[in-house]
Amino acid sequence: MNANFVAGKPVTGKNLIGRENEIARIIQYLKNGDSIVLMAPRRFGKTSIILEVLEIIANDEFYTGYVDLFTTPTKRNLAEDITRVVLANKKLDNFMNMLKDKLAEILRNVEIKNVINDFEYVLDFRNEYVNEHVLLKNSINFIDGFAKKNDSNIVIAFDEFADINKLNGKELTKLFRSTIQMHKNSSYIFSGSYESMMNNIFIKKNSPFYRFAKIIELGFIGDKSFTNYLTKQFQKQGIKISNEAIIKILEITKGHPYYTQLLSQTIAFSNPSSVSEKDIIKYLEESLWLERGYFENVWGELSRSKENVEVILCIAASVSPYKKLNPKTINIARSVNNLKSKGLLNKDKSGIVFYDIFLLYWLQKNVLKTNIKV
Repeated sequence: MNANFVAGKPVTGKNLIGRENEIARIIQYLKNGDSIVLMAPRRFGKTSIILEVLEIIANDEFYTGYVDLFTTPTKRNLAEDITRVVLANKKLDNFMNMLKDKLAEILRNVEIKNVINDFEYVLDFRNEYVNEHVLLKNSINFIDGFAKKNDSNIVIAFDEFADINKLNGKELTKLFRSTIQMHKNSSYIFSGSYESMMNNIFIKKNSPFYRFAKIIELGFIGDKSFTNYLTKQFQKQGIKISNEAIIKILEITKGHPYYTQLLSQTIAFSNPSSVSEKDIIKYLEESLWLERGYFENVWGELSRSKENVEVILCIAASVSPYKKLNPKTINIARSVNNLKSKGLLNKDKSGIVFYDIFLLYWLQKNVLKTNIKV
């Protein structure tokens, strides 16, 4: 019953709310042969959008593939992942698992033989001492070569691409750029959470991927999309919720995709017969308690820098750090940029705002020891 509200894992289809415009624009670019950079803090639904786009474009007879660099520990693993997701388009991805022990058996498969005939590098995965850099370069070229051989186009998504820095990022970004700029049958989606790293890769004039791809930044989701969705989902679960309560939920979450789902899920799990506006703060506090491990980890990391602590607590208290803090002892601009790069803050026309809106409430309640301001 409560699966109608999904928090903490990617969603597609009807549960992916308020991203229709971004999805349509991404698909339009990809079909035009352009590549995409999708930027947003964690928990803003990047992976959900990627999976939805890949599903839609696969139905238009594109090959597709999804690679998560966050879970990729070595260059060899990255090469294996790329090769596997490409082969999956012909249902040959199990080939990678059978390669070492069952080569004679898999060579009886005509389609695999055709792959090996044209892309002999795949046999190098049998050798654990093969040069990783060469293996990765061949894997990247395999993307376009496989699509061209099969008279098709392919879209490969590299999620959390900024994590390439853990694999010697400077070297690998140059490798990716120099290789895929020659591809004719391939388009790419690069997504990332850490703004400063993604800027260094894609946006700065001296970055390897400067002007290579279209930049799409995700923001909060508009109230209209979420209002219709929440109303229908609570009705499906037999929970009578007032319009004022729906408005209060969105006032609290600001349209943050993860936190809107989390707060709604918390309400649904409590299984009330009805919900009014005055009930929402109670459910917010329960949601904060559920997320306490995450917030404590973030606070522990922030606490390593007195500068970051002073600045973020000023903003959490709705006080301008430029007015309260001494710029001679605290570099406020540097701290704001650092907190922004972590996906915690952002700047808009109104000034500095919290991206991680529930972290704001947690700081107010547990660190500042004040009432939550909503």
